[in-house]
Amino acid sequence: MVKSFIVIALKTEANSIINHFDLVQIEDKYFDIYKNENIFLIISKMGVINSAVATTYLLTKYKSKKEDKVINIGICGSNRDNYNIGDIFLINKIVDMNSKKVFHLENGNYSISCYEKPQLVKTDFADMESVGFYMSAKKFIDKKNIFIVKIVSDYMCEKIPSSKFIDELFQKQLQKIESFIR
Repeated sequence: MVKSFIVIALKTEANSIINHFDLVQIEDKYFDIYKNENIFLIISKMGVINSAVATTYLLTKYKSKKEDKVINIGICGSNRDNYNIGDIFLINKIVDMNSKKVFHLENGNYSISCYEKPQLVKTDFADMESVGFYMSAKKFIDKKNIFIVKIVSDYMCEKIPSSKFIDELFQKQLQKIESFIR
């Protein structure tokens, strides 16, 4: 049976997925991890390093196979001229703004810039986890089974959206999120 491994930075991003798939918490020592029969979800916290460590931990501890699926789901900032708050996208290119390296995924149509800290620059999409997630995931999972799904939460402002607002964004996109997971 193919398993789906989900890496999410914030608990508020994960709540609707945990409820929708009836995931139960199985671990809270190093990371909060939830699962059902074939879905594992880990909450990594924000940042490239946290995402890399959580992805590696999840995929090694729960014995991933090359044919399993791994998905990073989360919010991202965007340029207000091109996209709406709440839009959801499948990412196929990551630009590491620290090293300037570019990574290509096999799925998706959009590019994201990954930063170490929140940014006020205007770019199509920006996050703080995708590089760490991808660098770890590609060590364990076949490249065609690695996915990055982002929901636009803000227009690159200093203020992190509220937990309630993030939960609402995920609730509205739950059907599309489910299609990526299944």
